[in-house]
Amino acid sequence: MPFRLGGVLVLCVWAAACNWDVLIVSPGAVVVGGEPTLALHPVSPFPQTVPIPSCPSVQPATARFEIVLSNGRVDHDLDRIDVSFADRNGSAGSSLSFTSSEIVRDFGSTTVASGRSRTIVIVLGVGCGTMTSGTIVVHVRLHDVSGKSVMLSDRIAVS
Repeated sequence: MPFRLGGVLVLCVWAAACNWDVLIVSPGAVVVGGEPTLALHPVSPFPQTVPIPSCPSVQPATARFEIVLSNGRVDHDLDRIDVSFADRNGSAGSSLSFTSSEIVRDFGSTTVASGRSRTIVIVLGVGCGTMTSGTIVVHVRLHDVSGKSVMLSDRIAVS
């Protein structure tokens, strides 16, 4: 452990010399800079087969993944999350959208606190009228206390 700690200290000193912000957001993770970031991570193998599909209400497969938001030096609030799937031929598939009130209802809060990370797990049905392999694209819109908006996007392959 002393080596990792030493590495973080060296990074902190180096970043401070460059006048950058360094935030510890979880054990072993360091965020350099002031803007929020977005990353997508699969939670289970992509895609998982649904036992008895009946399109369009129950799609033949689901993709379960995490939206991980890591915040910079000020608090941000989520305004909107848009999730969409396109199969490997580019045909549009399922999509989900969450407004700020739906984020509060489904996930408890819109806040991503400064220097912290926030994880939201999404389960998206895939495969009705499209293949079950393709790409999930996520767009997240946030704003800080001054009202400045930030739009973040990421994608993850489903195979």
